[in-house]
Amino acid sequence: MKILVVSTNAIGPLAVVNRLTKEGHDVKWFSFEDSIIGRGIVDKPDSWRSEIGASDLIVCIGRDLMPILTAAQSLGKPVLGISEISHKTFKEINTDLSLPVLNEVKVTDEDLVETLQQWHKDGFFVSQQENDWPQHTWECRTEEDFTYAVQQRIDGHKYILQQRQVGECFSVVGWWNGRKWLKPFHLHWKSDLREPYSSGMLSVIDKQETLEMLILPLKDLLKKSSYKGPVFVDCIMTKEQIYVMNIRFELRPDYFSLLAEGAFQGMADLLFEVAVGTATGIRYHPGYVVGDVLYGTNLLGAPLNGLNEHNEKHIAFVGVRGDDKYTYVGIQKGPIMMITARGETLREAGRRVIRTTNNLSLINLDLSNRQRVDLPAEQSLGNILNWGHI
Repeated sequence: MKILVVSTNAIGPLAVVNRLTKEGHDVKWFSFEDSIIGRGIVDKPDSWRSEIGASDLIVCIGRDLMPILTAAQSLGKPVLGISEISHKTFKEINTDLSLPVLNEVKVTDEDLVETLQQWHKDGFFVSQQENDWPQHTWECRTEEDFTYAVQQRIDGHKYILQQRQVGECFSVVGWWNGRKWLKPFHLHWKSDLREPYSSGMLSVIDKQETLEMLILPLKDLLKKSSYKGPVFVDCIMTKEQIYVMNIRFELRPDYFSLLAEGAFQGMADLLFEVAVGTATGIRYHPGYVVGDVLYGTNLLGAPLNGLNEHNEKHIAFVGVRGDDKYTYVGIQKGPIMMITARGETLREAGRRVIRTTNNLSLINLDLSNRQRVDLPAEQSLGNILNWGHI
């Protein structure tokens, strides 16, 4: 299959592109952000327009990609991950749904710092009001979080600050094929809400009633749109209630990396069947999937040795270029790769992640004191289940 991946940003989409390539498909990747990420690994054309006509599937990752959707639809090409509703704000989406939300205040970029200082004591969630990529909601609890939020201020943008509750953050994820939901729904947990590509956990919850309550109300909105792909309902759960913080219609690369580890079927087949409307469900391995992201602070320019055909199945590359088949080079200070594994328990999956990581030869990176992502995931999931909402 010939697949064209079009993205707004360069950080993250390589994980999708590389996986589809490993499955034996002819994949090309055009990113509006110029970067050497992916060079030597995937074909990166100079223009998406020259490739769209020969592609069997177009996968969009990011914001402001409506021209790609328009061009693809005019040629009768299946598209995944973008539609007119991808640009709707949460408030617009929730107007008719009335999902429970946190107390919030809207501020301009000029008032952001002052408002952050006022809210600093109790903590808050902050996100851009506009749907610019990467638009994500992050939690602020510490002085470091506060500093990070101030650094994200962009002139001319508006922001939403939501009152923080003590609880657990997660996303309910469902796939929409243009006509109906693909079941089961599942839960995506991220270790760092500030990062668009983050370590995390994926789990299929046996009791689906609460997940359905949060995501099924979107059906009528989706039926009126051309959207096909995953839908994320970002939530925070307290002991008393579940609040919805955001709803996004997009393909998130870090989630995709976890799904690729946990699903039975090939990812390219799943994406294509969803885009053409023939997919009927997603088949998962039992248990849990864990993914640990290695960052490039000490890997900039360093070769990533120790790769082979066995462990590379469990590695999603994010910030690398290729020298040859099994020699990649870290080229950014952000995420370099995600190591993924599945297991009957979270701890089993976590141990497998550590085993794969330790078998790599990563120059200048000490892995001996790395924190295990499965342990905080286990604690969060325990709270989510024990509080009785799910």
